[in-house]
Amino acid sequence: MEDRYQKIIVAMDPQHEALATLETATNLALQHDASVTVVDTVRAPSRSSLFFSANAEDVFKMIVADKQERLKKTTETFRNLGVKAESKLLHGKSSEAITREAVEQSSDLVIRYMKGAQSRYPGLFGNTARNLMRICPAPLLFVGDKPIQNPKVVACVNAEHADAENSAIFSNAEKMANAADDLSAIYCWCVPGQKYMKHYLSEQSFEETLKESTAVYRKLFEQLREKHAPTYFDDRIFCEHGEAVDVIPAFCREENIDIVVMSSASQTHPVRRLLGSTIESVIDKIPCALLVVKQDDFVCPIKLETAGN
Repeated sequence: MEDRYQKIIVAMDPQHEALATLETATNLALQHDASVTVVDTVRAPSRSSLFFSANAEDVFKMIVADKQERLKKTTETFRNLGVKAESKLLHGKSSEAITREAVEQSSDLVIRYMKGAQSRYPGLFGNTARNLMRICPAPLLFVGDKPIQNPKVVACVNAEHADAENSAIFSNAEKMANAADDLSAIYCWCVPGQKYMKHYLSEQSFEETLKESTAVYRKLFEQLREKHAPTYFDDRIFCEHGEAVDVIPAFCREENIDIVVMSSASQTHPVRRLLGSTIESVIDKIPCALLVVKQDDFVCPIKLETAGN
């Protein structure tokens, strides 16, 4: 099996107990013999709040003290369970502060709840989670209400994407699974504009086009499989015809998948604010945890020298 995770960051939310997140972090830390840094974030009061509120500074100090106490207790819980742990209160915007910490520590996994208790963002994932997917170079495991132990993992790869991206997906899927039998991989393909072709092509022409496309995508799949899929995937790597937004969630439900592994868009994505067309469409429909990875040459857009500002 692949190398283990060594340095794990666990993000907390004082408004959200996130017990499943903490239990998942404990399980993975013990499985990988990894050290854990428990973090929370705080933002200093703005100049306007200091001007209009005489007690803004005192309130901020109370918040800091409360967060530090919660971090201390959580760290002690990890240590009592046999996990090497420390805590750190980060300053600034949550997604940027966590990303800086991950880069500075050379962390190889960040674990966080999907959505904060007070998030107004629609869907399963909050705004901070989505921002982390865009900017954090470390793998990001987002946990729902169910703790993860001995997970069944599916690697969602794309034969049309860069080799480095698929390698990152395969290797992190392997790290998450305890046994080869718990690993699978899936590649979804669909002819561009397929749903419109039926209206403009004869039935025979459409079937011929579909047959030719199937041969092309099947060849890409076999090349992907030969190049990247290790032997421990055996026959559990699938080439499925259909839209990823439909195929992946259905596969997860049918196979009782616990973790989906996907890649978010690189910084060369034509629309940087998007995570990537596949992950944008899928993440709010999957019935399980999500592990988001970047390829090795991803460049973090956060400047480390601004940490703490």
